[in-house]
Amino acid sequence: MAKVGWGHFCDYAFFDQGGKVCLIGIFKYILAQHVPVQHTRCAFVFQVLGEPNENVKIELRLMRPDSREPLLNLQHPGFVLSPEGEAIHVIGLDNLLLPDYGPYEMEVFLNNTYEAGFIFEVRRTCQ
Repeated sequence: MAKVGWGHFCDYAFFDQGGKVCLIGIFKYILAQHVPVQHTRCAFVFQVLGEPNENVKIELRLMRPDSREPLLNLQHPGFVLSPEGEAIHVIGLDNLLLPDYGPYEMEVFLNNTYEAGFIFEVRRTCQ
């Protein structure tokens, strides 16, 4: 049964020539003088672990602060884990428009079941 191993928000992520995932600028907070604020370069990267060659359906929901309405809802109908039972996904979220101050949560559903949530926060800066 598939589960989430880890997840991070970062400014940029890619796989190098050797297949290693590289994350640049991991963050938990975005500072803004006003909202809405646009984060021009952003990615969500996460690991899925399960059985070798397991078929997994993914749904990601980026939830707004104090709202049950998702800002984004991304779905992948099915992918197959590696023979080792692992997959790492890099989801580009460039030009992400964030309308509110407060915590945003990326909810990760695997096979229609909530598996994990990862939070970053938009905070007001002092002028």
